[in-house]
This record gives sequence, C-alpha cells and structure tokens, in this order.
Amino acid sequence: MRTYIALGICVVSAALFGYFCLFHHYSPTLTTLNIWVIWSFTADWLGRRLWLLHLAPKQIVHEAKRGKLKLTGLALGISRASYVWLAAAGVFFFR
Repeated sequence: MRTYIALGICVVSAALFGYFCLFHHYSPTLTTLNIWVIWSFTADWLGRRLWLLHLAPKQIVHEAKRGKLKLTGLALGISRASYVWLAAAGVFFFR
C-alpha cells in the first residue's frame, strides 16, 4: 500500500507542478526544486528513514556505519530520480 501511495505522490506532484509551470508561468527552477523536495521526502518516507530527523549528526554517522541508511527497491529509485530533478533545477538556474 505504501508503494502505491508513494507512486501517487510522485506522479501527482510532477503533474501539478508541470501544469503550473506550463500554463501559469511558474518558474522552471522552482518547479524542479519543489519536485525534488517532495520526491526525496517521499523516498525517505517509503524507505522508513524519517526517524533520522531527530538525531544529531554524530548519531546519523553512527547509523550509517551500521548500515541502517540504505534504501532499496522503489525508495532507491525515487531517491535517484529526485536527484535528476535537482540537476534539472541547476540547468534551469544557470542557463
């Protein structure tokens, strides 16, 4: 069920921001940044990594050394796709 919700969030957010970018002259840079934020948060939610928000940086490093921060499956795919949106924001910003 979480998989379908995550896919729905990604598709709806991309369609909604794309609509506003194309038809309401919303900035392409802000559009891709917003999609990146939503998709990376969705990947963390799907990979059950939101518990990291209350940890100190040293504790996060400790958890990383223990191997608890690895994403797999769809969460990893969404996370990688979110970085494509971030790269697109950089291209729109520096063009």
